[in-house]
Amino acid sequence: MSSDASFLHKAIRGLALKHFQFGDFAEHQLLLTNYLALAAILVVVGVIALLATVSRMAPNAFKSRAQLYRDHPELRDTVNDKLAAKEFAKLNAALAHAKMRGKKVGTP
Repeated sequence: MSSDASFLHKAIRGLALKHFQFGDFAEHQLLLTNYLALAAILVVVGVIALLATVSRMAPNAFKSRAQLYRDHPELRDTVNDKLAAKEFAKLNAALAHAKMRGKKVGTP
């Protein structure tokens, strides 16, 4: 056991003994407290590892749109193409609707 772990163990043991008094019941509570402290440490380490893994797997997930466009200019073109296609579809729908109603479209 390293000195840091030994120190942590002694600190937890001291706090638990102070809190639960002495006796057989206190030893069981102390053991439970040690396991709960270990579980809490493992959960924190696991969450940190999960966040590090996710950020490494999807590095663009945490970037703003401006950063993405600056790093990948081809994305801006793709987004602009999609917006243009959407706008073109709206204009075509309006044109079809106008033709259906019998209006002349495109002539002054």
